[in-house]
Amino acid sequence: MKYVYLSSLLLSFATMSMAGEPVQIAQYQADVDDVVWRVGTEADNTRFGDGVTKPWGLSQQRASTSMEAAGQLGRYRLSSILDIYQHHGFSGAETYDVGTGFTAGPGLSLTPNSITQLFVSLSQEQVRDDIDAARWGGDSATQRTGLRQTWFLARRRAQITLDYGFERGDTEDIYDDRRSHSIVLSSRFPLFWGLSARINADYAHNSYLEYLGINDVNSDKQLFQASINRSFTERLYGEFQFSYLNEKFDDSELSYRRYSWGLNLRYQY
Repeated sequence: MKYVYLSSLLLSFATMSMAGEPVQIAQYQADVDDVVWRVGTEADNTRFGDGVTKPWGLSQQRASTSMEAAGQLGRYRLSSILDIYQHHGFSGAETYDVGTGFTAGPGLSLTPNSITQLFVSLSQEQVRDDIDAARWGGDSATQRTGLRQTWFLARRRAQITLDYGFERGDTEDIYDDRRSHSIVLSSRFPLFWGLSARINADYAHNSYLEYLGINDVNSDKQLFQASINRSFTERLYGEFQFSYLNEKFDDSELSYRRYSWGLNLRYQY
């Protein structure tokens, strides 16, 4: 056994999750017959919502557990990865929805600071019963399979991930049997003066069996999100966020475009 690591659970979650960065709550690692087993748990607090299927300004508290078994395949590292998560979405202080899901698949590290992964993921969300589902949509389910490449930089303080996936899903009262091919680029990295940044860019070609009562429509969707944040003290945190969303349909009446930006100051006490 190499080590067992436990962080200060309550203090870390209270002071660090507000910064939008994952907080490692616990990690266990052991060597058994030349296979490394690793289990870790993280929690974070982020904002989301696209103004179409979900209102802008929702906050999300998410907890995830990752399990990995890895060994050497010649010069390379071969691993089997399972990630399980649950999130709670909030509109103000009220619960908006609850989601659960998992991602699993094999990974191959050709270098110490990269990993290539085949994956399959399943997720579902349940919206609170008294929410106006006719406007924002109700319960949803999604299946996704694909290939993901991740690079770690600056002693793993920075990360770039690129993935391609095929996705099927539906959202109650919005669309049925969506089929999508998507490319997603995401990154996180430190800046200067204690600042850190996150960038996410997503392009998808969607085919809907039915969307808001219209049958057999296609769309091209682009999503760009960026944020810069800084913790001024253990309790005071600031963040600038920008989001751009554009979905162009065959039927132009369904097309929409959204911009959003904001400067948030939060104090945890």
